Amino acid sequence: MFDMTKKIYKALSESKAEFKVFTDDDGEQSSVWLQFGTKNGSSYRIRFISRDNDNDVAVRVYGLFQSMNQKEMKYFLSLIT
Repeated sequence: MFDMTKKIYKALSESKAEFKVFTDDDGEQSSVWLQFGTKNGSSYRIRFISRDNDNDVAVRVYGLFQSMNQKEMKYFLSLIT
């Protein structure tokens, strides 16, 4: 596992928050992802991906828009672009 994903895994594992933490390492990249539900019943997964020891991490969020209506989605997209 690359350095940054090790640090993320350690921090998430030591957290008192309620989520599941998983790891994956195929030699070319390592990743740490967490999965959690919310009060409205939605389920989210956030994945932190590293391909080297240069402290560069990509973040992917799955399930983000599943509980948003069109108006909320349009507003959210305007914030992140």
